[in-house]
Amino acid sequence: MGRRSIFVYFALGPLLLLRLIEKLHIFFVRACLGRNAVKSRILILLLLVVLPGFSASAVCAYYLVPEWAALTASNQNYRRVSASPSATEKEILRAKTAQEIHRINCLAECVGLLLGGIIVSIGIQGICILPQKPIARNEGR
Repeated sequence: MGRRSIFVYFALGPLLLLRLIEKLHIFFVRACLGRNAVKSRILILLLLVVLPGFSASAVCAYYLVPEWAALTASNQNYRRVSASPSATEKEILRAKTAQEIHRINCLAECVGLLLGGIIVSIGIQGICILPQKPIARNEGR
């Protein structure tokens, strides 16, 4: 796989994902709209917004736990090395750099966790503001 194919994958990946979501939306609307429009919209919001947001939060939380343990161990190592009178500048710098790397990784995982939570809350809010009964299209005329 060359550079060009990797570029095409990363450039077209989000577009293909959006197209897939659009096709899924059309499928669910056509399949469920005849039965009950409100229930089909709830199902669409659950499957396309709430579930992906929850799964993103769960994946980020799963990877955050071991990274947090590594950060704790790295922080203890940095404190031990920096308190040691025989530690060289290079050892202290290595310990500090390792600690900062784990801090950045924990920050990234926490941001993913929070963004997944925001997506879930948007989906739940969308479900909550749906009307209880379908709106008749001919009533206003």
